[in-house]
Amino acid sequence: MEQATTRTRAGSRTTLHESTQALWIALQRSTRVRIHARSLHAGGWNARGAGQVRVLVRSSRRMIVEENGDWGDVKRPVRFRGAAAWIRVTTGSLAIEEVRPGDTSPARLAELVPTGRNVWRSREPHICGRDRYRVSVKLRGNRVEVRWRIEGPGKAGVLRCTYDRPDHD
Repeated sequence: MEQATTRTRAGSRTTLHESTQALWIALQRSTRVRIHARSLHAGGWNARGAGQVRVLVRSSRRMIVEENGDWGDVKRPVRFRGAAAWIRVTTGSLAIEEVRPGDTSPARLAELVPTGRNVWRSREPHICGRDRYRVSVKLRGNRVEVRWRIEGPGKAGVLRCTYDRPDHD
């Protein structure tokens, strides 16, 4: 069976396995998350934040990434804490699940499929009530950029989370 590849600008080939492995390593090594929320509505809520990242459970197919820190506008910072499971579904494709304390069945937020070199996008939007969440993930060197686009009757915005290590900028 031929290995799926993508072509770089320089003409060399990268396998989906290599690309996914590089993403996996970058997430495992991340110690910091930076968040930027931007409303697409005039007068909507815009915020920035930062926090720490810890990988709690890791295996070759699944890891739990916990994050906590502060975010919000300058006048009202809010403490946040969350965890997500990153799962290797097949060669090249990934899934993200929301992990809640005490919940034995995590909520699947997205199944990500490769769409280019070091780029994955949600196969379908995640539906929550009347809102739709689409996600894209890009690996840029040692940084993992996760971009959520939220669309719904009362919501329209972008949430960008960047995972990295300060000593590897």
